[in-house]
Amino acid sequence: MVAADALRDISPAPERLLSAAARATPLGRAGTPEDLAGVISFLCGDKATWITGRSLVTDGGNSLR
Repeated sequence: MVAADALRDISPAPERLLSAAARATPLGRAGTPEDLAGVISFLCGDKATWITGRSLVTDGGNSLR
């Protein structure tokens, strides 16, 4: 789960959702827009030119559980 302003628009208790996400994620925190921006920046850069046709899971390790 990403802690973004839109979360406040779709949830009556966004802090509770973020707290639950932090407990459920191996990194111990919800994601931030900056976390996703870093991944996007990498994928748009020269170091990712050989990455094609892939889905990159960016969930703070949550899918490893």
